[in-house]
Amino acid sequence: MNVVYVSVESAQKLLERFNWRAMDFAYPDEGSRLRAMRTGEFIPENNLPVGIEIWGDKLFISVPRWRQGIPSSLNYISLTASHSESPRLTPYPDWNTNREENCQGITTTYRMKADACNRLWVLNTGTVGIGNTTEQVCPYSILVFDLTTDKLIRRYQLRPEDTNSNTFIANINVDIGNSCEDTFAYASDELGYGLIVYSWELNTSWRVEHPYFFPDPLKGDYNIAGLNFQWGSEGIFGLSLSPIQSDGYRTLFFHPLSSNREFAVSTKILRNRELALDSYHEFTVLPERGPNTHVTASFMDDDGIMYYNLIDQNAIGCWNSKYPYLPQFQGLIDKDDVGLVFPSDVKVDVNRNLWVMSDRMPVFLEAELDFNDINFRIYVARVDDALRGTVCEDPLRANKQDDILDAQEQYSRRNCLLLHGVSECPNEDTAVKVLNTVKEKLNIELTMASIDRCHRLGGRKRTVSDAVANGKRPIIVKFVRYHEREAVWRAKRALMGTLLLITESLTLTRKEMLHQTRDYVDRRARSQDGCIVLIDSGGEKYFVNPPAELDSVLQRLDTEMN
Repeated sequence: MNVVYVSVESAQKLLERFNWRAMDFAYPDEGSRLRAMRTGEFIPENNLPVGIEIWGDKLFISVPRWRQGIPSSLNYISLTASHSESPRLTPYPDWNTNREENCQGITTTYRMKADACNRLWVLNTGTVGIGNTTEQVCPYSILVFDLTTDKLIRRYQLRPEDTNSNTFIANINVDIGNSCEDTFAYASDELGYGLIVYSWELNTSWRVEHPYFFPDPLKGDYNIAGLNFQWGSEGIFGLSLSPIQSDGYRTLFFHPLSSNREFAVSTKILRNRELALDSYHEFTVLPERGPNTHVTASFMDDDGIMYYNLIDQNAIGCWNSKYPYLPQFQGLIDKDDVGLVFPSDVKVDVNRNLWVMSDRMPVFLEAELDFNDINFRIYVARVDDALRGTVCEDPLRANKQDDILDAQEQYSRRNCLLLHGVSECPNEDTAVKVLNTVKEKLNIELTMASIDRCHRLGGRKRTVSDAVANGKRPIIVKFVRYHEREAVWRAKRALMGTLLLITESLTLTRKEMLHQTRDYVDRRARSQDGCIVLIDSGGEKYFVNPPAELDSVLQRLDTEMN
């Protein structure tokens, strides 16, 4: 049975980064690839990508062994290498780890999680096949790799008590507390209806059970890509973690696949084995999202915004946790009735990029994919662009983003100073002039090795802003070491009474702020390490950083003056 896709809506914010008609792998050579195809080790049409993760320049992609001919389950593509829009997958960390018969490696994985300690957590289900064809050829295990070396640093095999006869674990999330040692992993048992908690420090695990892990019996009917099918037994699946809350713990949000609800529990409960095993009333049920809102994957960023896939709608949704979990606060980021048929995974990387994979999974399972068509896609968008115009957008975010960019630019100027009033002549060596001035006027001896870069600013035409320096163009100096820059900055008072002046190299925004505040407080304002400092009549200092704080500081000064 072939499925016809009708484009009613196309993605507007998400940009297609990669696409494939069928997945392919980066074999050592073409001969090896052809040999694998002849022997049935590699059957392109049987490979379905389901999960993604991003770390550094690696985009990880998982391919479960649901059918024969899957050469590797955990793979990656380079985000910096030059390749086509349909790059071949490279097994991670190598081919041997991904051999089907290697029970110390990865038989099948669905989801991976890279943490802030540069570790990649991989849940190995140890299974081949799907549904009635499933075989447990290796035990469930958690593998943790050091992403800086690509070496396996720990393998933990789940205890028999962690699973049951129905267990199917397809998702994992990682909770870092006060240190890398203080780390817990949470894995959702979709068909066994449990949550497995693993402590890195204790190197042990325990199973948590709760009625909220079960599917909603009224939400097991699905209509996707023109196909009607039932997944009535699909329980707890998606897991997302909030930022650390005021009590020092996160909130774990979770949902069964066959449900329109979200549930929550504090990690304070899950991290404590005794509390976790007797915690019925600690779990919270949230309101329904609305009709046709089955969700598999979800991810919450550091701003407390949750991103999730709406598999019934060929769409990506969002919720800002500053607001109640109600239908009116669920946002729609993007929708595409061809490209986003079954958006299987959603992630946000450390650079605030939203990544989405779509794979037409129901068509793969319930009908047949057309391999003359593009079947698998990976999209990306900047988070701010994705949220713009949705109910999830933080109205203060735009200002925050401007402040972040300004702070980054100011930090890049951290080792810089401006020297005004130095006489100018043709073919001059500005570095020599700076070194001589610093030695003669400030009694500081520096060498050429102290200066990274040095040159005049602006054209030769005099400007009003240079009037204080007799029209001579200022010299910008970037010092190699911050402490030498600081020594010059602290000694600048020695230039009082001369025609020379030393100022910090400020961004345009901060320069304008400094002029504004000097007019406001009768020139009792200055900069210090890029921060604008206001001094009131009583000598009290007010530090303005970021620039968005200026208005509130000026209002306080207004109040005090009046």
